[in-house]
Amino acid sequence: MITYPWFAPVMWTVFALAVVSFVSVIGPYFTGAPWAPMPFDAARRMLQLADVRPGETVYDLGSGDGRVLIVAAREFGATAIGVEIDPLRTLISRSAMTLLGLRHCARVTRANLFDVDLRDADVVTVYLLPKANARLAPKLRSELKPGTRVVTLTYHLPGWEPVISENGIKVYRQAPSPGGRGQE
Repeated sequence: MITYPWFAPVMWTVFALAVVSFVSVIGPYFTGAPWAPMPFDAARRMLQLADVRPGETVYDLGSGDGRVLIVAAREFGATAIGVEIDPLRTLISRSAMTLLGLRHCARVTRANLFDVDLRDADVVTVYLLPKANARLAPKLRSELKPGTRVVTLTYHLPGWEPVISENGIKVYRQAPSPGGRGQE
């Protein structure tokens, strides 16, 4: 019997890639946010409608391949922070930040977006399914400081009233309520 010393490492590599791919493709359906690429024009318009200013902190929840982060950092001068649970997409977006020279103003954290502290956000962008938005709305209401803008693409944020709505993009603003924090 002839054996090839390279066969086992190749098979383990293929197996590892298959597992990562499975987790990256199938896993997000269980968390409510499968990856769907956002056009750069949509990312740009979301940030324009949110009136992002240089030096502000933009969080992109479910940042995928980092498109919102790239636009926020390059075109708006914002500090861009992505939150992505998918290890493959996290690697892709971190690589893009490095290749584009944006590591000083943009970063991606591999985490569940429900576990990330958003208190220092000036703008939060969201492109998630309705079920995930419904789970996210109370977290945003309790953590965001007054004046923080939340921008959604396609799906609304339950219990929040948009201050701007244009072509599927909705901008919401966190405002103090009579008894403390709330939204308008």
